[in-house]
Amino acid sequence: MRVPPGGGEATVLADQIDGMPLRFTNGVDVDQVTSQVYFTHSSMNYDRSEHEMVTKTGDSTGRLMMYDPRTSDIIMLQPRMTYPNGVSLSTDRTHLVVASTGPCKLLRHWIRGVDAGKSEPFA
Repeated sequence: MRVPPGGGEATVLADQIDGMPLRFTNGVDVDQVTSQVYFTHSSMNYDRSEHEMVTKTGDSTGRLMMYDPRTSDIIMLQPRMTYPNGVSLSTDRTHLVVASTGPCKLLRHWIRGVDAGKSEPFA
């Protein structure tokens, strides 16, 4: 959602990708240079009200996404994630750190450089 500077009514930017509803979006961070919005979609199978089921079942349908406000495109950066929750852009803007709640892990997902598109354990 976008809220105009100074407040006002929010506008929905995206509510689906590839015809599938975004039912359980979660963490968000914005690149202050490019205005790209990075966010997690915690599950394709469960709604937010069913969050406990994501952990109980080990649901791995979560995704890391990027919304480009210049084109209104949503790009899937990493599919098949287990309960991706929070997301944070590194200060040098080379990678994202994503909290995977179910397995209690942090992942680094590279968005720039030679490793762009790859994910690895962070902590």
